[in-house]
Amino acid sequence: MHFYSLTTRGFYSSDIHGDAIPEDAVQITAERYTELLDSLSSGQTIMLDDDGHLVTVEAVLTDAQRRASMRLLRDSRLDETDWMIVRHRDEVDIGRATTLSVDQFTTLLAYRQALRDLPEQDGFPSGMAPPPPNFLVPVLDRLR
Repeated sequence: MHFYSLTTRGFYSSDIHGDAIPEDAVQITAERYTELLDSLSSGQTIMLDDDGHLVTVEAVLTDAQRRASMRLLRDSRLDETDWMIVRHRDEVDIGRATTLSVDQFTTLLAYRQALRDLPEQDGFPSGMAPPPPNFLVPVLDRLR
């Protein structure tokens, strides 16, 4: 399950964060999670409407706020793939066949590095986060 907290302006997953989800966090579907992330990356902000539903609105954000929003998106995308890195390294360490091929693992590392380098790119924070590699899309869709 996914959640969004207005207090922290952060996304949470019950699988990752367990009981450490803020009390004000609102449960959202995997589809809504993806929609909200995409909205944040396009410069919108998340707030509650009069009925208590999360909505996105065009925001006039300061440069610092846009930077923070893009970093939030970047950090969320890194969190989504942490487990794949750990699993691959564990499989290598115990001598087991790896789930990811060498090329997939290298591509995953390059994707994660591109996310980390995002704040250093020209035009940051106006640019878009790099898209995940094609082999990750179905995996991430199942997780979201």
